[in-house]
Amino acid sequence: MSTRLAPLFIVLLWLLISTWESLAESYCYEEIQGQERRYFFWHLETGDVRQLRTLDADEEHRNLFGDETWEVRSWFLRSLRDDTDLEVHRDGKALDFRGRFQGRTLERSVHIDEIPWYQALSVGLRSLQSSDDSRLEFWMVRPDNLDVRRMRAEKQEITWIELGDERHWAQRFRITAAGVPARIWHGDYWLREDDGVFLRFVSRSILSGTGSSRVELIGSPCPPPKGHLSEEKNNRTLTRR
Repeated sequence: MSTRLAPLFIVLLWLLISTWESLAESYCYEEIQGQERRYFFWHLETGDVRQLRTLDADEEHRNLFGDETWEVRSWFLRSLRDDTDLEVHRDGKALDFRGRFQGRTLERSVHIDEIPWYQALSVGLRSLQSSDDSRLEFWMVRPDNLDVRRMRAEKQEITWIELGDERHWAQRFRITAAGVPARIWHGDYWLREDDGVFLRFVSRSILSGTGSSRVELIGSPCPPPKGHLSEEKNNRTLTRR
């Protein structure tokens, strides 16, 4: 490379790196459920492939989005904890499941209607936040048992919340399940008011075996967790099979 072209190459490389970084968000979160505590990596890409990856050393969720509304087109779940390697794809008014779930082979199709499928509310709620609507109905698949549930999100107040030593102006959303009174189960999400970053989730339930859980942002940026699953993922990208 000539000495005259070298500065141009450096500038183009810097622009490429800056563009890639501007199309990605990475954060660390802590989840507390009962006596259990875990930390996970959250990475959103909005370039040619719009996807969200959340993972710890043993489990990974991957969502592929179809457009700017954050509707999910495909969801992949891999877990070393319970022998799971599952993919779910939306085909019109159906969700098609195939793969392995908790050690058992699974292939089935579940009928739904035309409302959105938001598997990852940490970004799905950005659609409601940026709209003039006050509520949204959507489908969701429970990761623990694969029940397909019709859900509802409703805008609540904008308020200050504290995370560590920082205070954030945040929009709260109340999440409920169709047919289940809010006093039985509900969840609350807080998204930062200026950029939609997911800050906190708290769920409350009186149902046996579910209890309450809490997820909070603890830092950015965040390197992927060390472990077998994340290292394997570095060598192989999940694709539709």
